[in-house]
Amino acid sequence: MAEVFGPDWWLAINVDSHLDVRADQPRNSGTPYRQLLEEKLLRPEYFYEVAFQTHFCSPVYYSYIRDLGVNRISLETLRSRDEAGEEIKDRIRLKFINQSSSLNTFFGFDIDALRSADAPGTSAPSPLGRRAGEFITLVKYAASLSNTKIIRVQ
Repeated sequence: MAEVFGPDWWLAINVDSHLDVRADQPRNSGTPYRQLLEEKLLRPEYFYEVAFQTHFCSPVYYSYIRDLGVNRISLETLRSRDEAGEEIKDRIRLKFINQSSSLNTFFGFDIDALRSADAPGTSAPSPLGRRAGEFITLVKYAASLSNTKIIRVQ
């Protein structure tokens, strides 16, 4: 995405129970978004971490994305019905709608964002997570956007 469109013209959405911003060497499945951010191939304000489970996320890595200004919406916030949770969801949704109408979009969907009852074969199963129908709805939404260029499901 960065090679084709440049870092100023694309955004990434990571739907995953983990943040994937570990500071590991060599590169691995837990490091891709940190690499993109540190190599200036992805702007933090154009990056969305969605459906992460806070109990799976190191406070160090959460602070890292927060301090950079990455858009964050945890699984707990997605399920929240309180006013603060609704306000966060609305604000991030509106920002995403505005950006995705003018920027090329990449969606990364990790199956471990699903609850283990719906995806028992994941490498990091959890009884929490999105239901299969909710996950499929998100993938269909991603596919419906005219600026979506890549959808990766792993």
